[in-house]
This record gives sequence, structure tokens and C-alpha cells, in this order.
Amino acid sequence: MKRRTDAKSMLIIIGSIFALLGFIFTAVGVISLIKDMSFMRNAETTDAVITDIESEHYGSGEDRKTRHTVWVEYTVDGTDYSEVLNEMTDNYSSSMREGKSIKVYYDPDNPSDVRTVSYVLEIVFFSLGLPFLIVGVIFAAVNISAKKKIKRLIQNGEAVTGKIINVRMNVNVRINNIHPYKADCEVINPFDGQRYLYSSGNITYDIRNFTGEDVTVYVDRKNPKNYYVDVEGLIEKKTAVSGNDNDYIDYRK
Repeated sequence: MKRRTDAKSMLIIIGSIFALLGFIFTAVGVISLIKDMSFMRNAETTDAVITDIESEHYGSGEDRKTRHTVWVEYTVDGTDYSEVLNEMTDNYSSSMREGKSIKVYYDPDNPSDVRTVSYVLEIVFFSLGLPFLIVGVIFAAVNISAKKKIKRLIQNGEAVTGKIINVRMNVNVRINNIHPYKADCEVINPFDGQRYLYSSGNITYDIRNFTGEDVTVYVDRKNPKNYYVDVEGLIEKKTAVSGNDNDYIDYRK
């Protein structure tokens, strides 16, 4: 039987996607920075005159933006060039105007490649990539650690049988754009009648009809505050018996 993807596994996947996107953006920023530093290390300087500033508008409403293309003229070894400044990035600034003289850097082996000192592209990629990478790694690491903790409890904890006494929706969390459920269960010590209450983790499966069901709780023998309510195992048992993935047809938004 195919094992169901639980909430923590789903969160690990989400965290991994964030981390991967962050890594890609950061890697592109690093590669771009290395290329720019290599260019600047070998570049030579000259004075250029801004001959034209072209403006291109795109988007609409609040998302309307403007891209500027700055043309410059300069001379290298007696040869005149008319080229786009920083062709790969929009390096326009409000201080630029037609007829203004600016300092530019060019590739001595390819004088048509002309730039100013700018790390705009790198800043964009780093500002996007690093937060995604950090959040994704932390997100995935926390949930991987939680999965390992559950595995240890199942292997080494004391298994006791409890009864689900309440199922509630966790409105503070959204996973795949839905609110997960949490199950509260009660375990009664058969020797002294002491009642213990436990709560499950977030469950993306609809468990509203699980109230009154028996569920296994794995409790740390040394620290009873560490436990795991195995609702996922109960779901698999019920699904195996009924052959249905869900007893509800859920049209909720």
C-alpha cells in the first residue's frame, strides 16, 4: 500500500523547494559576481558621452515599470564606438542625461563591451536567493528533525492506547492552502485511573469522523512530555479496511 504523505513530509518538501530556489538564485548571483569581478580585473577605463537614453514601459497599474537603455560614445585606440552601456542590466540612474560625460570600463580585447561599476544584478539575485535559501534550509531541517524524533519514539518509546476525544481544525496553519486538523486523545492508566491528555501534530487528512477511535500513542520512557500520537497509522489502517482515501467529499474553500 502506498504510504500517505503526512504534514511534516509535505513541509519538508516545501522547505526543500524554497531552499532549491534560494540556491539557484544565490548561485546565479555568485556566478554573475565572479564574471563581473573578472571583467573589472582586466578592464581599462575611458571617458564616454551619453548620446541617448531610451525608455521602455512594461506592466500596468501599480506594476508598471520602466526599463532604460543608455547609449554612449567613446574612443579606444583611435576607434570610435557607439554602444549600449551595461547591456545585460538596467544601470540607469536619475543623474544620467544626454550629453553628460561619464567614466566607463571596457574590455581591451572587446572594446564594444562597455560598463560602469555596478552590481545591481548580483544584489537582486542575492536579495532573492539568500532569504529563500535560509528559510528553506531552516524549514526543512526543523521538520526533518521532527520526523527523526517521531521515528525514535516509535522504535524506543512506550506504546499505549488512547482514545480520540476531540478533533479540531488548526486555523493558524495552512498547508497546500488548507487548514490541517489536530486530534486530542486521552490515555487512562489502568492501574490507578490517572488520565493523560495528548495532542497530535497537524494532519492534512480529513479526520473529523475519528472522534471515539482508538489511537496508539508513543511516549518517551524518560520524559513523558515527548510523545507522538500516531494518527497517520490510524488513517492507514482505516483506509486499508475501507479502501477509500476519504469518507468525505469536501467542497470547502
